[in-house]
Amino acid sequence: MRQVLGLLWGGWLLGGTVAAAQEPPAQAPQLRAVRRTSSVKLDGKLDEAAWQDAPVYSEFRQSFPNPDTAPGQRTEVRILHDDDSILFGIIAYDTEPALIDRRLGRRDVPPNSDLVTVFIDPRREGRTGHAFSVTAAGVLKDSLIVEDNQFVDDWDAVWEGAAAQRPDGWSAELRIPLALLRLRDTPVQTWGLGVRRQVARTQEIIDSTFVPLGANALLSRLGALTDFSTPIHPQVLELSPYVATRLIRRPQFSDEARPKPRLSLPSADVGLDLRWSPSRSLDVVGALNPDFSQLEADQLLVNLSNFEVFFPERRPFFTQGMELFHPVMNNEGRTRQLLFYSRRIGLDTPILGAVKVTGSVGDNVVFGVLDSLVAGVADPLKQEALSRGESPDEENPNRDLYFHPRRPLHLGLGEELPAEEPITRNFLAAVGRGRFGGIASVGLSFASSSPFASQACPSEGPSTPEEVSRCRPTGGHAAALDWTVGTASGEWRVLGQLTGSQVTGGSPDGDPLPDGTLLRAGDRGLGTFVRAGLLGGEPFRFSVGHTYASPRLELNRTGYLQAQNEQTADVQLGFVQSAGVGPFEALESQLTLFTRWTTDGREVPLATRAINTLDVTLPGYHALSFTSGYETKRQDVREISGTGIPVELPSHLYLALTGSSDPRRGVVVGFDSFYERFFSRGPSPSQGGAGAELSLTVTAHPQLESFLAVSLSRPAEGSRYLETLGEGRFLFGELEPQYFSLTLRQLWVITPRLTLQGYGQLFHGSVRASAFYEATPEPGQSVRLADLVRTEPELDPDFDFSGVNLNLVLRWEYRPGASFYAVYSRTQNGLPTDAGELSLSPRVLPDGRLWQGPATDLFMLKFSYWWDA
Repeated sequence: MRQVLGLLWGGWLLGGTVAAAQEPPAQAPQLRAVRRTSSVKLDGKLDEAAWQDAPVYSEFRQSFPNPDTAPGQRTEVRILHDDDSILFGIIAYDTEPALIDRRLGRRDVPPNSDLVTVFIDPRREGRTGHAFSVTAAGVLKDSLIVEDNQFVDDWDAVWEGAAAQRPDGWSAELRIPLALLRLRDTPVQTWGLGVRRQVARTQEIIDSTFVPLGANALLSRLGALTDFSTPIHPQVLELSPYVATRLIRRPQFSDEARPKPRLSLPSADVGLDLRWSPSRSLDVVGALNPDFSQLEADQLLVNLSNFEVFFPERRPFFTQGMELFHPVMNNEGRTRQLLFYSRRIGLDTPILGAVKVTGSVGDNVVFGVLDSLVAGVADPLKQEALSRGESPDEENPNRDLYFHPRRPLHLGLGEELPAEEPITRNFLAAVGRGRFGGIASVGLSFASSSPFASQACPSEGPSTPEEVSRCRPTGGHAAALDWTVGTASGEWRVLGQLTGSQVTGGSPDGDPLPDGTLLRAGDRGLGTFVRAGLLGGEPFRFSVGHTYASPRLELNRTGYLQAQNEQTADVQLGFVQSAGVGPFEALESQLTLFTRWTTDGREVPLATRAINTLDVTLPGYHALSFTSGYETKRQDVREISGTGIPVELPSHLYLALTGSSDPRRGVVVGFDSFYERFFSRGPSPSQGGAGAELSLTVTAHPQLESFLAVSLSRPAEGSRYLETLGEGRFLFGELEPQYFSLTLRQLWVITPRLTLQGYGQLFHGSVRASAFYEATPEPGQSVRLADLVRTEPELDPDFDFSGVNLNLVLRWEYRPGASFYAVYSRTQNGLPTDAGELSLSPRVLPDGRLWQGPATDLFMLKFSYWWDA
């Protein structure tokens, strides 16, 4: 009944806000571009005759720290264009030119320095766009903008920019190919356009169009670039081939207690990225055998929760040109029901090929399709051993060179291949989105994971999980309808999504989820979320939200769903002063009240929480953030995995304090600390936990930046399920984890196009059990803390884990779009500890076992070229 009321309530909110969403847009300034009549050398100086013919725009306004006032420094913008590109010339006058911050940084990660940014909304939709930045030292950065003001910084495009020093300030030139932008298919264009300047020493933000920082909007408030004439049907073809050679050295044996000897496994790959735009309304991007080994490794951690950890995507194919695939976002930065999570693709099985097609139909409808095929091959010798019921012969590794049709662009030794043939699988994602009246958008999305069986099922049916996985591999489909409705200012808004899913393949008996739900082929699930209210503006904000996920909603075949079988209702109240209040430069506070319960008909209460955050910017631009929260009526239906038995959890208090010093300085100190407490109930005592991280960023030279972070935490876990002792009997333990991490990043910017970056993380984690309890709940009842009985089992759940990640990357962009990489990386885990060897008190630092443990080294050279026609 609650879920039905929730859906009706969400529909009422939608209708009410649609009726109110009629605020007209504010008057925005108009900028003009003129056709380039002579050549321009892109050196940042603006000393060519062509720039003198361009009209000058200088009516900038200050957005911070004194909103909508005259800026402290004068800024001028000139705009030129030709048939292929648009050029921006910006002069940033400065009354104290010696104080301009010209620190260097690597591309896409500029330091806190003076910079200018051009915002472009090429279709003037107010939803998706691009940002191009140049610092006073000539460091470039580009970003996608989705949902009006959400930045996706992993996007990487081929464009040019340069900066130059002037006696009265500095200047910048940007050349942006029109082929990068999804333009309307008309000869005369009208874009949304904004130019922003940031002065590092004063933190001043100066905009060509005044945009209040608290407005929760950006693209919808930009000015206009009008009467911009371009060719109607320019065709674009870009090719970027690469060749990569690598040498991997890894332990010969899979037993972690035998780290030596090590094998040397050389290999080579060739691949191709391509982009073809037959018209402005259609763009095709493809990749054959894409390679991502130059990217930084994921952070090391130990996950004791019942939920999958969400890792960010770093691979260029899945971050570039993906603005259409970004779903409607909630105020937490991403949807809770993510239909397409690209990290499902290619991490276990290599990607053979992938293609993205994006385009438009008319002025207000856009679409995108992504398809990716993963395929691999197994080592024939290992396969043969498994077919005989034997383990692969690790004493005699396969050193034969293999070239296989399922990996036609890879050459390597048989020993590097897995023992079992990977499942060939096709991933498909598609989206279409229409915009109406400038204040509403509706989107349809679809995602699918379709595996190909590697063997036929036996006539009597598969009898083992291995046979099921080969002849009935699991897959799934999901579809969603999303919507956004808001006022022209972007402050009042309703956004939401209706999601459905279907499971394919798997065991006829069903595949159990952690909450006990069995998923069988053909099972369907339903999910929704809606948020409505005053999401932007100052000083007050408020919103209400509701999220629903049925027990059989399954998005993790293609997307990301942290938990099904639950729904949440929440209220958020906020206070924002982005331009200062009292002694603070800026202040923001938000109070959230929410409750969660299951959707399986039992309506098991999962949690009721109140959480408050307070973010302030102090004089001198030091930042502090304080979070406090209290959670009660807590139960977990996933703790005893696969049973669905609710387990009572103690009430939880959480306090956190984070901060950082003035980012303009050469030395920046940051800290992140927390304290939490579980309150006693039954024999389980109260337990406290705390942790802190201290970071230091040092810019000793404009070309050098060092980052060091040290963290130590002892979080509270309380009584956690350990194992099942027998029918209806469960063992719990008081777990006491401890984690230590040391992270170092070193950047040497030789030139803005030639950088050397080093990354290292040393991690040590340990978990000790201090007391044990037994629970024997009645059938259909929950495990209550008051019913736990102290016991002394013959069990030692204690463990230690140590690891180190190292990554060294030399990157040289020897021409726009073309790069050379030299990469070294190392991963190493500590030797396993035998039972009884652990001390009662966990160590903070790893011991010598870490350096004696199994290690894998990678050496790689990668050369890519970029060619356009």
